[in-house]
Amino acid sequence: MGARPAASAELIRRAERFIREHRMLPAGGTVLVAVSGGPDSMVLLHLLRSIAPARRLSVRVAHLHHGLRGREADRDLAFVRDFCRANGIRFASARADAAARARARGLSIEEAAREMRYAFLRRAAARAGAAVVALGHTADDQVETFLLRLLRGAGWRGLAAMRPVRVEGGLRYVRPLLGTWRSEVLAHAAAHRIPYRIDRSNMDVSFLRNRIRRRLIPLLRRDYNPGIAEVLRRCAAVSADGSAFIEARAARILGRASRRAGAIVLRRDRFLAEPGVVRAALLVRALAELGAAGEPDAADVGAVEGLCRGRGGYRVRLLPGGAAAAREHAHLVLSRGRLAGSPAYEFPLEDGARLDRPPLRVRFRAAALPAGRVRRLRRRRTTLAETWGGGAGPRRPLVEHVSLDATGGRPLVVRSRRPGDRYRPLGAPGGRTLKKIMIDGKLPLPLRRLVPVIACGDRIVWFPGAPIADEFKVTPATRGVLRLAVERRGRM
Repeated sequence: MGARPAASAELIRRAERFIREHRMLPAGGTVLVAVSGGPDSMVLLHLLRSIAPARRLSVRVAHLHHGLRGREADRDLAFVRDFCRANGIRFASARADAAARARARGLSIEEAAREMRYAFLRRAAARAGAAVVALGHTADDQVETFLLRLLRGAGWRGLAAMRPVRVEGGLRYVRPLLGTWRSEVLAHAAAHRIPYRIDRSNMDVSFLRNRIRRRLIPLLRRDYNPGIAEVLRRCAAVSADGSAFIEARAARILGRASRRAGAIVLRRDRFLAEPGVVRAALLVRALAELGAAGEPDAADVGAVEGLCRGRGGYRVRLLPGGAAAAREHAHLVLSRGRLAGSPAYEFPLEDGARLDRPPLRVRFRAAALPAGRVRRLRRRRTTLAETWGGGAGPRRPLVEHVSLDATGGRPLVVRSRRPGDRYRPLGAPGGRTLKKIMIDGKLPLPLRRLVPVIACGDRIVWFPGAPIADEFKVTPATRGVLRLAVERRGRM
């Protein structure tokens, strides 16, 4: 018994060092401790209360009743509540129905319980004004998580297991005991007479985690390596270091990518030049930035890689959460959904008219000029890809002059492309379809239904980025001239 207090003091010193190394607890704030009533969370609460005065921390407790274990769960709730009342700790609790959530969402009980637990902790932290939530996971939990994910075929991110610090939605989730073994936790509880509850469901080997804890790890320790737990803990730590490097690399690449509204544009050759794990990280981070629900799996990553390696023009691969990956010539475009099915539009061409169809935002200017004021037309050369394909577009508006004589007094309209549209561009030997002009101009397919066409009745007057129609050109005999300007606004 005499060695226990010394061992307990060592646990506190090591836990404090772990907290400092990972910058878990900024001084002077409020920390919300998730307390189930078991030994891990009760020792965590004791630890944080011990160091709170020196760090000027306000410690509060949150407990969720998952609605799974009947009276035993009721007794857990009462135990934590009474402990907090007796020790002057502010306490928050709630009741949930994890089984109903699992049925409604098609989840396992464990997944549903975890979702509801973290949602409760977010709410409780907001009410308490806490920026930090402390969780009681130990090194044993880390080893179990590593094996659980390994058996399920996890990749580089999954094998990193649990992180000491995770930031999500503005909250810092910290695990001060992640470097501490459960045997040390139990010794600390005994030395300080810390009460706790035993969750009998942890004995139920119908749950995979419990089978790993009670059968697989003892088997590995007995028949293969007595120190297997430490070996696996180090494997998780190495995986976490590798994961951090990969994430940082992916973040740098994504930071250099160009943006459209609702889309991220990467060069295909540069994407393929990265190692496979970095490509996977890029897709995960890109879809998260786009707000797509869910994460791409190995099959999705492989499909996007195949898309990039392929030849030809536009191709699309749907991804989780309503996202899509598109091959657009030299680029890989990641977006939320496909733009090719955008609805048609048409409106009168008036001075100051605007087209606001994300990712296109365009302003039109129109002014009638006396023929004598148009002495020499200078047409600035540009390509469809430069005009509409990405970035902020041309720095100066595209300007063209239209013969009002050729309109016969009919109004001009701005509209989207229609099937069969064709015209004869200025200087061309004959007519061409708009579709062919767009393909030759390497205009991405999702934009072909969006880019504006200026028309007069059934005749195309001008497709901005391409030459004006030959029949609407200004000649020395032209009496009425309309000066048109098309300006891209903002980035695509």
